[in-house]
Amino acid sequence: MEYATGLLLAESVLENFPRVSPEFPSQVDAMVARLDAAEQNRPATDVAAPMLDEMARRAQERLLLAQVAREIQANLRHMEQVLDAFFRDHDKRADLATLARDSKQIAGALQILGLDHAEQLLALCQQQIDEYAQP
Repeated sequence: MEYATGLLLAESVLENFPRVSPEFPSQVDAMVARLDAAEQNRPATDVAAPMLDEMARRAQERLLLAQVAREIQANLRHMEQVLDAFFRDHDKRADLATLARDSKQIAGALQILGLDHAEQLLALCQQQIDEYAQP
């Protein structure tokens, strides 16, 4: 997490270079201390920097979002494989019933992310899959 925070600090400075905070040198010192602590496998409790804490929170959010995106992609890949197999061989119709679970997981993630239109589109796709599942 400390390394991700360090990268966010560097990204923030690059994006806002003309308006770098006067506190930036102390933030860099605090970040270096945190990285040293992480490298030595010890907690960085003696290093307090509110902006770095905020960046750590943002880094954690980004990592979580990336994980959610990977899960969605994995479920979509599985759905694509099952649908592709069905369209090549209609005897694999029973496998379509397994896609409702993937669809529900994706819909839950989309709902948490506030992607209502994507969730609606997924629901329409699932309705079509349900129709294909009927003999």
